[in-house]
Amino acid sequence: MMKRYGPWALVTGASSGIGRGFALALAERGIAVVLVARRRALLDEVAAEIAARFRVSTRVIVLDLAAAGASASLAAAVADLEIGLLIANAGTGWIGRFDLQTLETHTSMIRLHCESTVELTARLMPAMKQRGRGGVIIVSSMGGLIPVPYYALYGGTKAFLLNWGEALAIEMQGSGVDVMVVAPGDTKTGFQEVAGEMSTRWSSVEDVVRQTLEGLGRRSLVVPGLENKLSLIAARFLPRSWLMRMVEKRQREQTPRERR
Repeated sequence: MMKRYGPWALVTGASSGIGRGFALALAERGIAVVLVARRRALLDEVAAEIAARFRVSTRVIVLDLAAAGASASLAAAVADLEIGLLIANAGTGWIGRFDLQTLETHTSMIRLHCESTVELTARLMPAMKQRGRGGVIIVSSMGGLIPVPYYALYGGTKAFLLNWGEALAIEMQGSGVDVMVVAPGDTKTGFQEVAGEMSTRWSSVEDVVRQTLEGLGRRSLVVPGLENKLSLIAARFLPRSWLMRMVEKRQREQTPRERR
């Protein structure tokens, strides 16, 4: 991992959940980590844990990647580092009908999930390509595989990441830069509480991170967990009308009544 993707990795959304899991797993493998998120206190906790357990370097950058110019500022803040791995993980969500959400909620989510991921990749990938080694991990979602009622825009942004990321992986073959998309299902991260979702089935962060890193350089798409893999098969082969009825029922059950 260090030889192929070191000496530094940059992880967005590193203060908690899957991003924190990636940061710890990479530090355990000896890779120094740039930790990016909005909440300084939580980032400092992750940095302190990495220093105590793994004794590798970290750099904490407090930044809202949905803000105008944030990706350019982040790229400038790490211009002195050799970033060998970008993990574009920062994300947010809001469960409920599209018309019950604010315009700012919509545009902010698009900037965070889509614009910042594309811009950071475009800014950091050329140096990786010049060195002939590196990697980009794009965190999509099972919600990007099919239309998801009550997560309509969230699923749409994740579908963009899924399709763009898999296509980019093919384009970068032979360049030395590995590109991979990971599509987790419900994972115990705190995301659901922020989004307002009433979910009860969980995968572990550790499993998602482990399966992702095992697949890096080998596959363009990782879907962690057996249940999610079966859902992927269903999404591709069941009649669309059947699938949509099943998804709508599940999502309605997880959406608070006042948001339907």
